[in-house]
Amino acid sequence: MKSNFDKLDHHIRLNNLFNGNLCAANKNEIIYSGSFGFTNDMKQNSLNNQNTIFELASVSKQFTAYTVLKTIKNKNESIDNDIRNYLPNFPYEGITIRSLLTHTSGLPEYFQIIDQYWDKRKIATNRDVLNLIIKYKPETHFKPNQKWEYSNTGYVLLALLVETITGTSFDKKMEEQIFKPLNMNNSFIYNRRWKPREIPNYAFGIIYNEKKEIYELPDNNSEYNAVYYFDGIQGDGTVNSSILDILKWNNEVMNPSILDRELIELMTANTITLKKEIIDYGMGWLINNDLDTGKIIFHGGSWPGYSTYNSLYLDKGYSIISLCNQPKNLELEQQIIIAMENILLDKPFLYPNEIKTNC
Repeated sequence: MKSNFDKLDHHIRLNNLFNGNLCAANKNEIIYSGSFGFTNDMKQNSLNNQNTIFELASVSKQFTAYTVLKTIKNKNESIDNDIRNYLPNFPYEGITIRSLLTHTSGLPEYFQIIDQYWDKRKIATNRDVLNLIIKYKPETHFKPNQKWEYSNTGYVLLALLVETITGTSFDKKMEEQIFKPLNMNNSFIYNRRWKPREIPNYAFGIIYNEKKEIYELPDNNSEYNAVYYFDGIQGDGTVNSSILDILKWNNEVMNPSILDRELIELMTANTITLKKEIIDYGMGWLINNDLDTGKIIFHGGSWPGYSTYNSLYLDKGYSIISLCNQPKNLELEQQIIIAMENILLDKPFLYPNEIKTNC
C-alpha cells in the first residue's frame, strides 16, 4: 500500500497536478500524507505542510450541523420545532430546524437573493440574508420535507439560530462545542475580508485568470468580487482547518468518546422525506452504502481559490482528506481521490491525468 501511495505522490509532483494537502488514514494512523505547492503562489515563499490552514467551504456544514444539534439539545429544544419560534418574522410556515439541517426546506439559494438585491459595495452577514428573505419573500421550491434539494440558505439560517438561542456568536459556540474539546487548535471560523487578521501558515486561495494566463488572488479579479460581499456569511462555509485537525474530527465521528454519540449518529443517518423517500444525505454529510466499501460519509466544498473534500469509511476506519488552494480542475481532483481510495482498498488504481482546462 505504501509503495503505491509513493508512486501516486511521485506522479502528482512530476506533473504538477495539485497544490495543497492530501491525507489517507486508518483511524489515527496516517498511511499517506502529501503536501504540494505554496500557501500563496504569487510569493512562493511558504510551502504547504500538514498544519497549513485552509478554507473548507461546504465541508464546514458538518461542523455547523453538530454545533446546531448540540445547542438545541443543551437548551432542551427539539429539532422539529418551527424556526419561526426563534426567527419570528420568517415568512414561511412549516420549516423546522430538521428541514434546514437535511436540505428539505425548499428554500431557494441566498446567492441569487444577494446578487439581485444587495449593495455589492458592502459585506453581507447572516442577518442581512434573513432580512432580505423577510423583505422580498422569494418563492420556495417545494413544501417543507417533501423533497431534498441542497440549499446553502438553510445553513446560514442555522448559524443565526444558534446565536439567537444562545446569545453567543456562532464562531465562539463552535469553538466551545467542537474545536476546544477535540484540541483542534488550527480550526476556527474566519471571514478574511470582513474581520481580517494575520494567521500564520494560512493557505490563500488562488484562481486562474484565463485572459491574463496567470494565477492570482480572487480579490484582484473583478469577476470574483462575490468573495468580498459574501464574506460576512457563516454556517454554510468559512470554517478553516488543517489536515491533522480534520483527522481528529474524523476519528471522533467514527468512534465518539468526547462529543455526543447520539448527535453524531443522528447526523450520519439517512434523511427520510414525508413521502418516505430515503435520501443519501444526513446532516452535513452525504451518505453512500456500498457492499465493497461499506458505509461512507463524505462532503465536498468549493469557493473561489479552494476545493476541499473529506470522507470517512465508517465500516473500515479509513479517512481521505483533500484540501486544495489552487484548483486546476475538479475532474482531476476527483481522479486523485479515486486513486487514493483504490489504494486504500487494495484495488488497481489509475494515475490521474493532467487536464488542460482551468476552472
